[in-house]
Amino acid sequence: APAPAAPAAPAAREAPVLAPAPAAREAVVPAPAPAAREAPRAMPASPSGGPAAPSEPQARRKVSFFEPVDPGEWQAEDFPNDVQQQGQASSSAGRAQSSHWAPSPSAPSPSANAPKGSTPKGGTPELWEACHLGDDAAIRRFTLAGAFAGSTRDSSGHSVLWHLIAWSHLALAVFVLDNMPLGRPGGFEADEVHPDQGDTLLHLICRVQTFGAEAADLFTRVVKQLKTEQLLCRNTSGETFFDVATAALNFWVVKYSLAHLTVPTKALVCGPPPELACVVEPPLKGLVRRIAKPRLPPKSEAPQRWPRHLELWRMLAPETAGGVPPFADVAFEVEVGPQNAGARSYLLGHRAICGSRSPVLLEELQRLPLEPVPGQAGLQASIFKVDPRICKDVWKCVLYFLYNGEVHASFNSDFSTLTQLLRACIRYQLPGPLFEFAQAGLLPLLPSAKAQENLLVFSMAAGKPPDPRLKAAREVSAYWTLRSAHELCREMEPSDASSLLMQVLQVVEEAVFRRPAK
Repeated sequence: APAPAAPAAPAAREAPVLAPAPAAREAVVPAPAPAAREAPRAMPASPSGGPAAPSEPQARRKVSFFEPVDPGEWQAEDFPNDVQQQGQASSSAGRAQSSHWAPSPSAPSPSANAPKGSTPKGGTPELWEACHLGDDAAIRRFTLAGAFAGSTRDSSGHSVLWHLIAWSHLALAVFVLDNMPLGRPGGFEADEVHPDQGDTLLHLICRVQTFGAEAADLFTRVVKQLKTEQLLCRNTSGETFFDVATAALNFWVVKYSLAHLTVPTKALVCGPPPELACVVEPPLKGLVRRIAKPRLPPKSEAPQRWPRHLELWRMLAPETAGGVPPFADVAFEVEVGPQNAGARSYLLGHRAICGSRSPVLLEELQRLPLEPVPGQAGLQASIFKVDPRICKDVWKCVLYFLYNGEVHASFNSDFSTLTQLLRACIRYQLPGPLFEFAQAGLLPLLPSAKAQENLLVFSMAAGKPPDPRLKAAREVSAYWTLRSAHELCREMEPSDASSLLMQVLQVVEEAVFRRPAK
């Protein structure tokens, strides 16, 4: 048995060493390299004209997002390693737009950017082929061997880092950046710009198909190396990185920018310069346009009047003309109205009835002492000062509801008085039917309201802790406030604008990516 085995071994070992070896290498390495360059060229083209990424499926993929955290604690390492999508927007949201989902025209490729037979300015063909294909072993070998530097460029002027990001090989991009940090001798340049499209590295990162931990790490590293004028850089289409992020519904980038780049982000939010107004829309307006409008609450039926044996409203009728209601022991001090600024009036009532319908009124009325009521000789009552932003007509409507369960309002389509009624419901925790009536009347008016009016409704509905009864008001007002953010922020301080938009974006993000109830 050992005798026949001995000659077989050399024969098997000689095969790799003989003539077939050069032939095998010629298919991959030789100077002409037509076969080696055919692989990227044969890949299907993206809608934007560039080739699709070789390692990604051709179907478009949605951006992944994460649970919101305190902006002051946002760090790249806070992202989970196993990235999962947080939900999806409504099918009518128009979620993917133009080239923001597939590799953009900024994605370099030999066939698209270099003429046939051209020689790269730096690096070897094997290096650039490894970048396109995402060859992990080859990239790590080239990096550790010092086969390229941050300044190495291909024939189109792109760096290794640019190639890896453009082809969505983000883990390799992080690896080479760890070994050649931005701004260090021999490191990569954070201000690299596409020579034709004008995209920056931030544009490129915001266009990755799945924005996860590696993309967030790359984004934060690049941002910290750029100056304000570089953050405001627009490509040949007039887009900033912020425009790209909002078009992709990338709430993480938007929130990070608001939290850490307040001054430049205010300029980005306020929209493009006048000469680009017809080409590029304000970024947050574009974000809102890509999501579904929040649903309005169903039309509220008028609250039913209480049974006849509970007609407490009769207690409000005075016994004699010019007299006071029987047993009245509370006087509500209210503003007469905008036509009589500063004038006060008193509406009389009963502490037991009003307190039974509002926990806030009950607590306040228990503490107030009895004192003489101005204009009512001999009447001792608790004087309760109603919020001055609520006028007399609105408070009369509230009192009538507290006494008989009906809403008598002559302002069903007036934005100002309906806003005051909603404020009264929130401020004094009035019964649910009055809440529903106020919201059902007010929310349909928000699309045609002014930016400041939408902000007013949002400021009332977004109190802490959030009231579940105000969910509809919170979401609808946040939607229309964000749509007009470029108008609201122009006259605001950058820090105030960022604080406001963070709250609005939080509500919109939760509405868009709300997980279905189990």
